[in-house]
Formats: sequence, C-alpha cells, structure tokens
Amino acid sequence: IISKLNNNTNYIVANNVSYTYPLSKRSALRNVNLKIPINKISAFVGSSGSGKSTMADIISGLLEPEKGVILIDGKSIKDNIYKWRESIAYVSQEVKLINAPLIDNIIYGSNNKLNIKKLNFALNNSGLTQFVESLEDGINTVISESGSNLSGGQKQRVGIARALYRGSKILIMDESTSALDSITEKSVLNAIFKLKGQLTVIFISHRFNSIKNVDNIFFFEKGNLEGEGKFDDLYRSSILFRTMAEV
Repeated sequence: IISKLNNNTNYIVANNVSYTYPLSKRSALRNVNLKIPINKISAFVGSSGSGKSTMADIISGLLEPEKGVILIDGKSIKDNIYKWRESIAYVSQEVKLINAPLIDNIIYGSNNKLNIKKLNFALNNSGLTQFVESLEDGINTVISESGSNLSGGQKQRVGIARALYRGSKILIMDESTSALDSITEKSVLNAIFKLKGQLTVIFISHRFNSIKNVDNIFFFEKGNLEGEGKFDDLYRSSILFRTMAEV
C-alpha cells in the first residue's frame, strides 16, 4: 500500500467515516466522505471540537473509525497499518528536541546510518541551510533540552527537516504555526509550500490566514464536513466559513 503512494495514486479517501470518543455522548465525526489529493497541500479547518484533529488521527491510523474506512487505491490502510504510520510525520506546536547536536535531532527516529544526500535534501527543503551555515559549529551545534536555544520558527523547521530525512510521504502540521509571530509563520509556510509535488501536506488549523493558498480546504463543524474547496470558493459559498475567516 505504501509503495503505491506515488504519482500514480491520486487520493487518500475517507469513506463514510464516523467516530465517537469513549464516554462521549456526541459523535466527533459523522459519516465523513472526503478525498485528499496526493502530493498537494490540503487543510482541515474548523472551530475547536469540530472534528478536524480527529479526522487527522484516523487518517494517521492512530484512531480506528467505528464506522467507515480510509483507503489508498481501494485498499484499507489497515492492511498494513504499521507501514502506513511510518509513512506519516506529525509536526505539532512543540517539536520534540533532545540535548544533542542538531544533526542528531534531524535524524532522530531514523534507524539507518547517516545519509548525507538525504540530510542535504532535508536541510535545503526545510529552509534550514542558511541557519546551519550561520552557526559556528554548523550541523554539529548542540541543541539544548527542549530547544531553548532555538527560535519557534527554527524548531518548526527542524521538525520539517526530520520528516523529510525520514522520507515521510505525508506531513501533518497540527496547529504547528499558531504560536509563531506572523513573520516567522510566513517563513515556515514558505518552506512548506515549496514541498508541493514532493509529498502530501495536511494542515490542521483554526487560523485561516495560514491556509489561504492551499490546494484544497476541508471545513469541519460539529463532526460534519460542511464544505470543501479553495479558500475563495468556501468564502463565497459558506456563511459560517466566511464568518470564521473574518474573525
């Protein structure tokens, strides 16, 4: 299933997906159908509790839907769930960093020996190259615990570089730029948008300014998929989307 996630694969498909958290009386997702284009940049947006993060967790294989299925080329991701999870990188607001050289933080989680070609690809496409070149010890600069000697934007780029080095085919950005100032956020977003065509990116966000230029938006509200399309299309067609976008 993973080997098919390439240019011959068009979509990740959610087919009639529903989910209710244990002890909850309200469904987090209700009969959601969607198609995420491969090697494009998409976004799940909506208010808190709308279902966007739950949908991402189901696509990641972290949650199993109580009804419905996630498909690639007509095959369920459950057919090879461990390989599927390995193909996905999750970048959150807080990137996990260790007290070790920057290079170790980038290759963190990769079991194979260092691959310089992959490392250079990861640095160049995450926007880290110029930063690394500015450091006295370069890629061997020691990062403090939790990355306290890095800015928010630099931490995010390390997370992206780690995903690229691992060869992840899907990058999920879970509110990962929401704590950044506007200039830093723009810089990180520029690095991500340059990845278009190389891997599938899914933003999870309640901040609409960061997703205006994505290829496709999935708008969630109260567990339902209320609409999908480009930003301008949803802005015109959905009163609720327009209201949230103007906040």
